[in-house]
Amino acid sequence: NRTLSNCKFQTLSFVNSDLRSLSVLDGDLQGTISSYSLPQSLEVLNIENARSSFLPTLSQIPNLKVFNIPDNIIVSTNYLPAFEKLTFVNCSNSQISGTVPETYCTIPNIDLKLNKFISIPNCFYCHWSVVSNWFSGNTQPLGTPSGFVCPFSVSQNIFRVLSVGEMLPFTGDNLGWGLTGSDQALHVVTPNKAFSYDFPPKSQGITEKLISFSSEVSVLFKWEYYDLTIGSVVFTQNSQNVTVVIIGQFDSSSKVFLNNIEYTPVSRNVTTIQLKLNTSFKEGFVVVRIQSTKTSTAFNSVYKRSFPIINSASIAPKTGGQVTLYGSFYYLNDNGEINPMPSTITPLPDTNTGRSLLQITEETQDLKVYVNGAQCPITFSNSSIVIFSAPSQTNGGFVNIIVENISYNFTSSKVLYYEVVNNECSQACQNDGTCVAGSCKCVGDYYGPTCQLKKPAANSYSLKSDETKPSATYSFEKVDFEFSLKSVQEISIDGSVVKQINTTDWKAQQVQVEGLGSATQYTSTQTTGDTSIDVIVAIIDKATTYQFAGVSMDLEPNQVKVSMNISNWDYDSSLNTLRAIFISSSKSTTNEDSCQSNEQEVGSQTNGDSLLSFTIKRSGAILFGQFINRMLSNKIIAFSDVEDLGVVSSINYVGINMPHCSQCLLDPDFSVLVDPQFDSNGSCKSNKAWVVPVAVVVPIVAVCALSVLGYIVLKKHFYLSRDGRSFKLTRRGSRPSKYSLDSIK
Repeated sequence: NRTLSNCKFQTLSFVNSDLRSLSVLDGDLQGTISSYSLPQSLEVLNIENARSSFLPTLSQIPNLKVFNIPDNIIVSTNYLPAFEKLTFVNCSNSQISGTVPETYCTIPNIDLKLNKFISIPNCFYCHWSVVSNWFSGNTQPLGTPSGFVCPFSVSQNIFRVLSVGEMLPFTGDNLGWGLTGSDQALHVVTPNKAFSYDFPPKSQGITEKLISFSSEVSVLFKWEYYDLTIGSVVFTQNSQNVTVVIIGQFDSSSKVFLNNIEYTPVSRNVTTIQLKLNTSFKEGFVVVRIQSTKTSTAFNSVYKRSFPIINSASIAPKTGGQVTLYGSFYYLNDNGEINPMPSTITPLPDTNTGRSLLQITEETQDLKVYVNGAQCPITFSNSSIVIFSAPSQTNGGFVNIIVENISYNFTSSKVLYYEVVNNECSQACQNDGTCVAGSCKCVGDYYGPTCQLKKPAANSYSLKSDETKPSATYSFEKVDFEFSLKSVQEISIDGSVVKQINTTDWKAQQVQVEGLGSATQYTSTQTTGDTSIDVIVAIIDKATTYQFAGVSMDLEPNQVKVSMNISNWDYDSSLNTLRAIFISSSKSTTNEDSCQSNEQEVGSQTNGDSLLSFTIKRSGAILFGQFINRMLSNKIIAFSDVEDLGVVSSINYVGINMPHCSQCLLDPDFSVLVDPQFDSNGSCKSNKAWVVPVAVVVPIVAVCALSVLGYIVLKKHFYLSRDGRSFKLTRRGSRPSKYSLDSIK
């Protein structure tokens, strides 16, 4: 800033200056305009009573905002400079002649009294009653010309208004300055060009009003009310960004928040808002909030990536070698567009490995695979599979895998599993049983983890299925054991439960299942969206061998075979997986403790990280649960991690982990066995126990037709329990808002 007082100048020069404000007070500016060089950076020019005889030009100071030159003698020109950025002008008593530029219509503060103007713009005539004092004392009177009609206009006079009321902008010509005589709800943005109006709330019952801009000009405004709403939110994953399209009813200036972070729209109108997000935007639950000045609305949505996704992986040998990832991966077609994921997947046999591979017809772009930090060579890839060479691992079990695809990463420590080879049985096999691949192979009527148990006599119990719900009943003695599929959970990458689904209502019908005979199919009536849920319960009437997930199972008469399929699970994230929670517990049905053991005892056997079997002993009886750690995902044999979740309030919890599958099959079997010393009348001939074993096979199949084995789509759960003298396989359900072991007790 520079102030010069009581000075006489012949010339002034501010070459290469960034001066913003110049004041010349009570001085004498002689010479012509060419004698003075003013900086273009100047924003404030204040020349008061300095006997200046010239006016600066627009080209000299184009950024001028304050033009204050009262009490001078301007004789070298007959016009005011058409400054375009002025917010204040005072040229009073300076003997300026000529015309007032149109650009002065947009200046909020004006004082042009005591000059010699011969004409002014229409904007002043339109509102002469409130601006005439700005030109008082002009040598030539400047009143409104005879027959003058103001060329007033507004861009709109019909509006959409939020029910709570809102301030809406509009534009026009010759709108005035919002001074005396104008409507109090009018607010000036730019004089004569842009205004806003503060519309009342719907509760006032007003939908139209005559709006006064001055005593000379008014216009009728009409409006209708609406509520701020979000109807839908669509996330679309692209190669370089994520687009979000929000559909609803919006005002023109509302702010957009995703999970309380503000985002600037790339485009918007009253029904559609579009955002662009970075590729790092986190998957999962998203709260979309639209915030206007007086109200807001929110919408719960989910962002899920379409690539890269790994549904399953083949089991890796400890020595390393070929591994296949099944899922969805990004690649461009010949038109530069993202190739869509095929709706069906047809596996082809691989004669080298015995595993199923997909037809390889396209080349995935920008794809890398890392196992425990080491980059792996990729041998084949397309939009649905990636085949790579995995390194060797000293120990078996899960390893960390990273898939980099374009600018997105998939990271998980629960997808790629190295085989654990254990050929020794943890306990000696009894009754002529032999150890085969770490498990006892029993002969004759013997059964159990060490072949020490037998099936009870056929006349010691009865078995039947329920006609209204997925349930079968064993009528037995002395002890109640419950074994149930408590829930199906969605698990986030950090191991937390994000969703849990249960159901209780069913529709039943009789069906024939290939290889198993007559069965009852139960269809849930509580599903939503594309999710379909079925359960098939078959009571085995003759001995048969059942093959599943590369495992052979011998089914005996009076075993209960249950098939359950979770289809089209609505995941919250492409990184999330599923887990089935099984619970087991026991209680005595009599006060008599004939076997001298009324306290519950829990034991388990594992292979590496995976649970293979568990036992619950009470009152001399044992519930035996057995699992295999194999499954099918997209018709590919993969690893299923079974985990012991511990005991809570005398209930034993077991979790069976599944990958990010679109259809997930659970396939348990139920039967009863006893110790050879067990007396069906309820007494113990020795301290040996009798047992109720439960063999549970948990495969997961994507794109699996029901006709293959009547496999059904389950999203919920059932259990084996006892009511009085009966064991029951039946459904249970609960839906807590937060999920943990405590929430499913």
